[in-house]
Amino acid sequence: MATIAVTGATGSIGRRLIPALLERGDRVVALVRSPPREGLPAEVEQRAWEATYKTADLAGVDAVVHLAGAPVANRRWTEARKRYIELSRLLGTRSVVSGIREFPGVRVLVSASGIDYHGDTGDVPISEQSPAGRGFLPDLAVRWEQEAEKARELGARVVLVRTGMVLARGEGVLARMEPIFRAGFGARLGTGAQWVPWIHWQDEVGLILHALDHPQLDGPMIATSPNPVTNREFTRALARAMGRRTFPAPVPAPVLRLVLGEMATAVLSSHRATPRVALETGYRFRFPELEPALADLYGA
Repeated sequence: MATIAVTGATGSIGRRLIPALLERGDRVVALVRSPPREGLPAEVEQRAWEATYKTADLAGVDAVVHLAGAPVANRRWTEARKRYIELSRLLGTRSVVSGIREFPGVRVLVSASGIDYHGDTGDVPISEQSPAGRGFLPDLAVRWEQEAEKARELGARVVLVRTGMVLARGEGVLARMEPIFRAGFGARLGTGAQWVPWIHWQDEVGLILHALDHPQLDGPMIATSPNPVTNREFTRALARAMGRRTFPAPVPAPVLRLVLGEMATAVLSSHRATPRVALETGYRFRFPELEPALADLYGA
């Protein structure tokens, strides 16, 4: 049994990860704002933490799963919003690393990152060894990972989980898409040729557990399905899973840029990602294909 601290414990992935940790016998410490927080299992120890805390309380902790960070695509990127997104990631990670320094004993840090690290790569397949891109999200991901890497100097193994679009019904990206698709207005974005690096939430949780358990895993790990699809394919598959038709006309890229501003890059960028590290270290995806993943979520 290990003692594992989780930031972002009340978020979409944290709420699903914690029961999986408890089920296998781990002790869980949730680092949360203003404890006690409702919705967490009674056996979870709650400790007060925010990204602005200088040092996270990691006393007695063996491993940390650091998931906290402000949502990227839920509102337009003003300069103030971009700064908030940056600080939520950079300050929070510094706090966790400071806790690892203050409370020796943490052997593993599994830290969230994003597939946007690689930038818009078009049709070119990418893996963990592909270079960083340029732009707000790639630059932020690079700095985010650099903060987490500092834990390595303290003797911790560091796994950087570069996550794609996590599919969870009624949450995250799907929560914003579902009303549009139910109304029959689901449409491809731009040309629809951009690659969508998706992952079912069960595999996101599975890969975090995989990172905790495999000592040979050290460094970046892409957390996406081994079978990315284009936006056109994703749009059709989601509409079918919800029993709807797609809207015949696309949403033109200039319209997206007008409405979303700089944030349009988050939906127009292409990431043809391959989770090479996960596959090479023996992870078996529960949902490697999109249609069964959506059928699981929508009961098709």
